[in-house]
Amino acid sequence: MSDNDLISIIIPIYNVEKYMEKCLNSVVNQTYNNIEIILIDDGSKDKSREICDNYAKKDNRIKVVHKENNGVSSARNTGIDMSKGKYITFIDSDDYIDTDYIETLYKLCTRNDSDIAICGVKDEDFDGNIVNESNEIKKKLNKKEMLKELLSEQHFFGVCWAKFYKKDIIGNIRFNENMKIAEDFEFLYKLLDKVNVAYVDTTKKLYHFLIREGSATKSGFNLEWKKQINLCEEIINDVSVYWPDIEEYAIKRYFKAVMPCMITALKSNSNYEDIKYLRDKLKEYKRQINKNILITKKQKFFFYIVMINPYILKSIFNIKKKIIK
Repeated sequence: MSDNDLISIIIPIYNVEKYMEKCLNSVVNQTYNNIEIILIDDGSKDKSREICDNYAKKDNRIKVVHKENNGVSSARNTGIDMSKGKYITFIDSDDYIDTDYIETLYKLCTRNDSDIAICGVKDEDFDGNIVNESNEIKKKLNKKEMLKELLSEQHFFGVCWAKFYKKDIIGNIRFNENMKIAEDFEFLYKLLDKVNVAYVDTTKKLYHFLIREGSATKSGFNLEWKKQINLCEEIINDVSVYWPDIEEYAIKRYFKAVMPCMITALKSNSNYEDIKYLRDKLKEYKRQINKNILITKKQKFFFYIVMINPYILKSIFNIKKKIIK
């Protein structure tokens, strides 16, 4: 095939020496050759820095930046700023891609005149066993349909990877460097203002996501989660004005942000103020949550208990824990 357009592949790196070679080998061996591979070493303390430099010596398509540690959003923003490609894709350094990842997503974009192309994902453990796979959909989406899918997370998640972007639509939009949780989700939401068409083909599961402990989303409740909750509130306000017919999806996404925080806070013995804050946040949308058909009966059962008294739910968890033991 013709490799006319330059594709920028942005890979943020921080202390991932165990996974880097698998990731980088999958990138340098792409069937589409006209690529620039931008490695942003975000102040790694292990051998990641050395691995970056060694790969750059062997492949002139690789560009390396070593910077002080400032988080994954800062690293991705640095990559966007220095990218020269017509299209951009993000890959996390502990993940890897199929050899036709770039070629396939490039075709999806160009043949469907889409601003974003999205492929399927395989979640894998350390041994390469598939733990979960994307639900399958093959469809061209308009702006509202894209938002609906982004909120429901039925066929793809609100993460920046496993996606292919026209650089023009990114423009001056950048990742929020003050967010440590859901920064991808916010980035995608901001992009929607510029997106006219997105093409999703999750039957092509080309991105391999490594499940590992220790990420921000695996940690306990903290102030960073509040930023995600505030973002979900903003989205509810926007949707209620512009797309009221999909407001229930925004409510469910809000519920999905708040309720797990409540459960985590209770299990980790968070202070009373945190519990009260989360209960108040759920109470603000009590009526909408109660009538939302997208929220399951089991989820509503936990919600009703929280509305009565969150510490009843904590007692249930403690009893269940004792029974299991």
